[in-house]
Amino acid sequence: MTHPKEPLALDPGSPMVPALFRQYLLFGLLARGGMAEVYRGMHRETGEKIALKCVRADLIQPDLLNMFQEEAQLACSLRHENIVRAFPGGSFGQNAFFTMEYISGQDLRRLFWRLAARGELLPVPLTIYIVSQVLKALDYLHERRSAQGALLNLVNRDVSPSNIRLSYRGEVKLLDFGIALRPQTRSPARKGTPPGKIDYMAPEQAEGKPLDKRADLYSVGVVLYELLTGKRLFSGEEHKVLLQRVPAPQVSPPSAVRSHGVLGLDATVLRSLAPDPTHRFPTALSFAQALSSLHLPVRGRGALGRYLRKLFAEEFQREVVVQELMGSVKMEQHDPPQDPPQEGDTLELTWGEETGSDVANT
Repeated sequence: MTHPKEPLALDPGSPMVPALFRQYLLFGLLARGGMAEVYRGMHRETGEKIALKCVRADLIQPDLLNMFQEEAQLACSLRHENIVRAFPGGSFGQNAFFTMEYISGQDLRRLFWRLAARGELLPVPLTIYIVSQVLKALDYLHERRSAQGALLNLVNRDVSPSNIRLSYRGEVKLLDFGIALRPQTRSPARKGTPPGKIDYMAPEQAEGKPLDKRADLYSVGVVLYELLTGKRLFSGEEHKVLLQRVPAPQVSPPSAVRSHGVLGLDATVLRSLAPDPTHRFPTALSFAQALSSLHLPVRGRGALGRYLRKLFAEEFQREVVVQELMGSVKMEQHDPPQDPPQEGDTLELTWGEETGSDVANT
């Protein structure tokens, strides 16, 4: 990845010349979003591959750091096979970080782009498998309870292709809980400034109205529609204008765009995209059950992994080379030099710890 013009929060290092940060070696910048940067890393002692996330250096301010802290606390409390696992971090200077398991693969956005460039569609059974795994993650998130047993009513608010990670082994994992809603945290944004990706928002989210888990299910419906048709359902400014003119945009059946030949699939998609939340599936589980009732050929992790390794053959081979380079790094036996404490540092900061979290383990 080419480095942006703005200064990075950390020395990113490279596969050939890793950079040292605390107990980690950094092997390059993986991604840079609107709020944060993600680096490829490895624990010096255990050799565990990780992704290290921190706030962008040019955006450090108290409100953003608070949001980042909330994301870390929530992410570290979630334990599900379809959610990227996160681990407690700490602070450096005026910034903060936490780490996540490293998923060798591609996000769903890149899969969509690759298929569009080749004029191909993802096989329907694989589409249903991916979406079903996302729904499993959301069912876990939506049904989370506090230590006292009260339903937390968590809403992700940012289910989109760039936040769905697909591993070369065929795993499907949801990531990025930076704008998730939960009790006693941030309030929804003011009307007209909703956080998230407008192209995947439910109408009530785009209008700044109160949300529940059915808003996430609408977002999944958009993803499903786009994978089935190979076309964007909404696009940027066009979607904003559409939502302003028609608060409840109507959607044509996927088969009207591209035939899929699966009886009942159109009805399932359209129900997930109902403008009125009361007309959608009530839970992620019921959505997943509707998909399983279509009785399509079973395609799972192995089939998806083989498909991705073939479709992204060059990227997969490059990944193998980088992993080999990381594995060949000789760990120094002495303790790494520590960054000198700076004003505002909290070297033992553990705000990502599960202990004391308002999200209970289940």
